[in-house]
Amino acid sequence: MLNFLGHALAHIVNLKRRLLDSRLQGTGITRSQRQILLMLHQSGDCTQKNLLGQLDMDPGQLARTLEGLEKDGYIRRRPWAANRRCMFVEMTEHCRDKLMPGLLAAVDSVDQQLFQGFSPEEQQKMQTMLQRMQTNLSQSQEDKDHDK
Repeated sequence: MLNFLGHALAHIVNLKRRLLDSRLQGTGITRSQRQILLMLHQSGDCTQKNLLGQLDMDPGQLARTLEGLEKDGYIRRRPWAANRRCMFVEMTEHCRDKLMPGLLAAVDSVDQQLFQGFSPEEQQKMQTMLQRMQTNLSQSQEDKDHDK
């Protein structure tokens, strides 16, 4: 059973993405744009390089997606003060006020459906275990990157 845990997790992620896609249909926001905006909401403004490290996108796709978000007035990019060669990405007030409330409501609705029947304690335990898994795999990736 544990041999299929990764597949089960991937399937759950895909189901959640499709459900979110359907709930956000008509907003004009793509899945890639949604990932970026949710990451900025959760983690705060950051460098473009930091976003790239946390998302499953190639640099070109990220740049194109950020261009679209910037054109629509949802983000702003500027050279980062600590390293002028890096771009700092920040969410605009327009995005926070106009887009994020609906986006967060859709995510919350899907999460409520996802965790239907789970006690708060079970949800917390699952969150803890998933964070440990993420840490385990992130460390493995960091070791691999370090060996290059």
